[in-house]
Amino acid sequence: MNPYKAAEKKWKGFKVVGDDCWEERLREWSSALIDLAASGENGARQVDTIEISPGRSRPIYAFGGHDDTDKTHDGFFLIPDALDHDTQRFLATKCLTEYAEPPHTTNLHQLNQQVENIWQKSQDSSAGDSKAKDPMQSLHWAALGYHYDWTTRTYPAHVGSRIPDELQALGTKFAHAVGLDLTSEAALVNYYKPSSTMGGHQDNVEVTFDHPVISVSLGCSAIFLKGVAKILPVRHLDAFPLEKDGDAAESAIAKYVRVNRLNINVRQVFPATPSSVTKRQKVNDGD
Repeated sequence: MNPYKAAEKKWKGFKVVGDDCWEERLREWSSALIDLAASGENGARQVDTIEISPGRSRPIYAFGGHDDTDKTHDGFFLIPDALDHDTQRFLATKCLTEYAEPPHTTNLHQLNQQVENIWQKSQDSSAGDSKAKDPMQSLHWAALGYHYDWTTRTYPAHVGSRIPDELQALGTKFAHAVGLDLTSEAALVNYYKPSSTMGGHQDNVEVTFDHPVISVSLGCSAIFLKGVAKILPVRHLDAFPLEKDGDAAESAIAKYVRVNRLNINVRQVFPATPSSVTKRQKVNDGD
């Protein structure tokens, strides 16, 4: 078994209980766990800041350094708590009520189990208004923009749906924060349950590798394994304080995010030549 697979197998056995002591238990497991509060250790160092709302900035961490002789971690950045609470609520709502709806596609379409109004049907089933299984339990991903084909590991020649403006803006903002450019052409939303895992993989099927992949997470904490040496606790963003008299719809979303995890990633698929940008923009605009 190669070193990465061995590390992956080990960490898949770790269970997050859901209390405030989970990071302490993590550190008992591995000295390789990166503590961003101790910048400079384990190759993590603060390189800049980004303003996420008026008067509020967050640090930008880079990885690598003198011990990263093969440059494995060059170009990998982390911005903890990078979204203000309003943006977190907004994106979580979009993930649950819009991004998994047509014309975007989901894993349920691949199974010929098209479900419209999936979030509302989930709420109906939870309220006992339906005997059907909660469809959110079967939802694993939603694809926007160029819809990635998981079977052939390719992108289609034509765009499948429009990338929402807020995801375009999100990708551009964080790419610019680390000195890079990005036109978001494909987005993927992952819907992780408490026991979900994502196997090790490389994002290497795009036509261009000159632009970053921007990944944003909401909800439950998770372990991010990069290579063998970099193990990051991706923390829960406490953006959904539950209030007894709060709005019912928002409370339902808050409850979902407290026990599940949403990951949004955006990327550029094709090279940014003037002619290709113009052509793809017309397709995205429906011309």
